[in-house]
Amino acid sequence: MKFTVTRAHTTCLAFLVLALSACGGGEQVDQFQPTRVLAFGDEASVIDSSRRKYTVNAVPDPANPDPAAAAAAACKSNRIWAQVLANGYGLLFQECVGAVLPMEKRIWAEPEAKAADLVTQIDNFIVASGFSTKDLVTVLIGTHDIKEIYETGGSDADAKAAGALVARQVNRIADAGAKVIVSTLPELGVTPYGIGKGADADLLNNLTASFNLELLRNLTNDGRKIGLVEADRMVRNILNAPASNGYVNWTQAACVVPLPGCTDAAGDLDVDKTTTANAGQPASATTWLWASELQLSVSGHANLGNLAGTRARNNPF
Repeated sequence: MKFTVTRAHTTCLAFLVLALSACGGGEQVDQFQPTRVLAFGDEASVIDSSRRKYTVNAVPDPANPDPAAAAAAACKSNRIWAQVLANGYGLLFQECVGAVLPMEKRIWAEPEAKAADLVTQIDNFIVASGFSTKDLVTVLIGTHDIKEIYETGGSDADAKAAGALVARQVNRIADAGAKVIVSTLPELGVTPYGIGKGADADLLNNLTASFNLELLRNLTNDGRKIGLVEADRMVRNILNAPASNGYVNWTQAACVVPLPGCTDAAGDLDVDKTTTANAGQPASATTWLWASELQLSVSGHANLGNLAGTRARNNPF
């Protein structure tokens, strides 16, 4: 499979990332400590009503006599990226804890959401609560825009428009007083979905790069309000040396059952069919890069969450 992103894309992205991360200036005297972490976007940031996530979930302890408590405990394992970020501040998502704490919705992300849906998510949140200066907000969305653009014969201009729309919503959150960590998209051409499209993987990569470029171009260039993490660069770095990064499979989906129903029980996971050293070995949440055709496995989420935490601590919030 070819992996191609144009030189123009790469140059512009590098310049804009440097500008965004460098601005905001000055020394951060008081470390920002959020009181809430709020997640917006698509299923990459979802914990559903059964406390399951759209990656490889931990199996609830069958010996626990309280099924709700067992599900809550399992939810705290195999964290998605927003959980990893929140955990760095000693915060939990109520969606994971359940009825133990007063329920306040923190996950506003929705499965298969697209850029236009982000507008509605923010509208609904403002009606329900509203942003404060102690909120740390995550935004990761656009995968389903790129998938739809590709499948319906859309254009590069459509990908750019979607990226610009997401940027405007991130700016809207920041203007309301919250701090925002926004992520670029991994190139869809290197996902199991994209690999399955053969030569069209390059088209998917370029559509994703156009989305990411317009996202960066349209963000308010102020590191005191907005921090950027680059999921695209993270995945590329992994793919440049997958074995060195602890991966035995980076082309297939670990789960053979639909998300969010996949757990790390053997029956829910595929076996490695691609590498001689690991052929016949069951997939794992940490050594396979992808949980599904589009979603990261647990180790990918951990990497992204750690990057988000570093960015949040280093930006002059």
